[in-house]
Amino acid sequence: MTNIKALFKVILKSTLASFSSSKSKALNILLWVIIGLFAIIPLVFVFSFMFKEILMMLHTVNQTGIFVSLILVLITIVIAVFSMLQIPSVYYFSNDTEFFISLPIKPYEIVMSKFLVVI
Repeated sequence: MTNIKALFKVILKSTLASFSSSKSKALNILLWVIIGLFAIIPLVFVFSFMFKEILMMLHTVNQTGIFVSLILVLITIVIAVFSMLQIPSVYYFSNDTEFFISLPIKPYEIVMSKFLVVI
């Protein structure tokens, strides 16, 4: 269990290491965040209009409770899509597997720690 905990910390830190680096990279990340915000603003208006219209349609048939269920389903789908994009990067495209194999660690501990990082 201690090996799994230590590997979990190492894999999590190596996964998140790309977010902390030099000042030029931080400026580049800030630029992408600003571009992302300008791209998200029109989406907010589109989704708010769409949800308003859906709520008005559901209100006419007295089914406004379905709206909450619809939003929960959409959130679940978004989380599933992002998880499907993260799983291959943690399991297959990471460069730490060769390093972990050379250590005296059992294979199930490596897989379990990667599984915990994905979760």
